[in-house]
Amino acid sequence: MSKVTEFNEILAARLKLKEKEMLEAADREDFKLTATNIDSLPEKDKEVLQKMKAKIA
Repeated sequence: MSKVTEFNEILAARLKLKEKEMLEAADREDFKLTATNIDSLPEKDKEVLQKMKAKIA
């Protein structure tokens, strides 16, 4: 295997890992958002968060 091919495979593996980490982080943020109690927030913020929760669901 050439050094260039090996290097490209390593870069591809790193990219795949980074994408997975980003998706997992986004999922955690979505979970935190859905678990947020919005009752005590100002009305404008409630509307925004309700729309975001609906989009996640």
